[in-house]
Formats: sequence, structure tokens, C-alpha cells
Amino acid sequence: MTSKCIFTVLCIVGFSIQSAQAQYYQKKAGFATTFNASAYATPANDFKDTTGNFAYNQYNAGMVLPLFGRVTIKEKGAKPKLFQLFLSAGMTAGKPEINFEYTFRNRTLYNASAGLTALYYYGNRNTLLGGVYSFIGEDNKTLKSSIEPRFAGFLLFNHYVKDKKYSYKFGALYTYLFGRDIVLPVGGITLDISKKSRLNILVPLTLSYSYTNEEGNRFRLFVKPRGSYNNFNNEDEDMQFNNGQIPVIQVRQAQVRAGVDAKLKLHDNFFLKIETGVTIYDNLLFFNEGTIFNPTLFAAPEPLYETDIKPGVYLQLGFSWKIKRKIKPLFQKLTYLIHPDLLVLL
Repeated sequence: MTSKCIFTVLCIVGFSIQSAQAQYYQKKAGFATTFNASAYATPANDFKDTTGNFAYNQYNAGMVLPLFGRVTIKEKGAKPKLFQLFLSAGMTAGKPEINFEYTFRNRTLYNASAGLTALYYYGNRNTLLGGVYSFIGEDNKTLKSSIEPRFAGFLLFNHYVKDKKYSYKFGALYTYLFGRDIVLPVGGITLDISKKSRLNILVPLTLSYSYTNEEGNRFRLFVKPRGSYNNFNNEDEDMQFNNGQIPVIQVRQAQVRAGVDAKLKLHDNFFLKIETGVTIYDNLLFFNEGTIFNPTLFAAPEPLYETDIKPGVYLQLGFSWKIKRKIKPLFQKLTYLIHPDLLVLL
């Protein structure tokens, strides 16, 4: 699956909805605009197979903006349908401290992304969610010389079985979440254990158990992967892989995190987010930008250098602010039929 294919699917879905004739009822959907910001920090942790250590601090900001949406009933008595197109954008600035023996590599890593996500609820509690986005990953030196955009995307089907209190989903994604481009199948199930607690399994993206109290505060246990991908200047004296003969290399970090988080409701539309846990797997790898990737699960380029980092703790603090629209009763019903775990993927 490529980003062009995913984008084509989204365009077809959007066109088919808008070209429907003799519609009985049509109203704008009422999704909220959401702004997020956070700070992440982990102390220095030793490398497993070489002398030295690694620490990382990062700042994040992002938004999800509803661009266009409609709730539609074609004829009286027909089941309603919903289409919504979102624009998402975000950026991060990270400060790694990479110490191999006595060499300190002083860099700032910058990442930025923007993309379109479409949600289509077409009745019988069936929902399609898909998106395509572009992103860049550079350091403070390559950012000034050249920028190399990359693309990724996903498509996911979800069926919500309301009476039995579960939903199942399957699809595919083309992602850099694991530090390199990979095409992966996606599948999972969400179980509503009670009115307040939920188990969510979405392989390979997340495993979590959440509890939401009457005040709207959510608490969660989770295991999830995280990764990054950045161009890295190799000409300065502090680097010099292959004696500096390769001007730009790539650095990637692939992690598996286990921990707890809380989303605390400070106001009707304002939330404090706290996350802490352990990096149970942490891999740092440098490779040649000229390497041709085979985007499959088991194929990987030969690295210039690779090392694992010992498990360590981390802390992330942030906030989320929603600017809500007035919601009609029909839309409230539809958003209940769309399983809430789908909206978290936006």
C-alpha cells in the first residue's frame, strides 16, 4: 500500500458522499478542533554493548482541525451517514545527548508532519478511517542545507458491536513508527469491560487497559511502540562515520514503552496529560542515506553503527485543549455509534 493509493481511496469516498442525490437531511458534523502540547524527558541510560550513554529531551506541539464534514440522510427513515475530513499537523524539537566513549554529539533533531485523515460512518456501526501524511526529520545542520520529505498512510475498518460491547478492526499502514518504512497489517479488538473500563488491543500499535471515572478523568496502563527517523550531518568532526565520506546519514531510534498515563479534566475543554513509564526496548541505529529500503517487516538496511540502550524511565507532561462546536442530537447519536477509540487515532 502506498500513500497515493490511500489518498485515492479517500477522494473516492468523499466524492461519492457529496454527489448523492435527493438527500432528505444534511447537516455539518460537529467535531472539535484540538490543540496539544507536551514535553518529554529521559535521563542518561548506558549503552548495552559499548561505553557511553544516551539521554533525550523533546518538546511537541500539534493540532487536529476538522476541515469539512456532513451528516446525511438520503430519505426519510434511512440510516444516517457521516463523513469528516481532518487536517492534522505537528512538530517536535528534540535534544539528544549521545555519548560514545568520550565523544559528545551536540545536535537538535527537528520533525514536522502534516496530513489529511478521513472518517466515514456508513451505517450498521461500520466506520472507515484512513489518512495520508508527509513529514520531515532533520537535525539542526541538515535543516539548513536540504530537506527530504517522506510519506506514510493507513486505512482501517472498524465494526462496533454495541449490544455485545466490543468492536473489531483491521486494515494496513505504511509507517515510520519503528524507525524505518514498513508496510504492516493492523488488527485488533476493543472490549468494554464495564461502563468505565476498556481493554484495547490493536496489533502492532497498542495494548492498553483504561478506566474513566465519573468526573471524566481517564487512567490507563499500556504497552506501545515509538520511533523516530532523522537525517544527520556526518561532516563535522564530532561524527565522522566512514571518515566523514558520507555527508548525510540517518539516525533512527526504535522503542517499546510500558507505563501509565492520566488525562485529567481541568475544565470542560481543557485536559492535563501525564505519562510515565519504562523503555523496555530501545535501539539506536545510524545508516547510509543511499541504502535502498525494502519496506517489509523483516528486511532492513545494513547499519553503519547500531547499539541498544539499557531500559530506563521517562516522563511526559502536556495538555490538550478542545474548541467544540454545538452538536445536534443526531450527531450525538452518531458519535456514540463510532467507537471512541477510533477518534484517538486522529
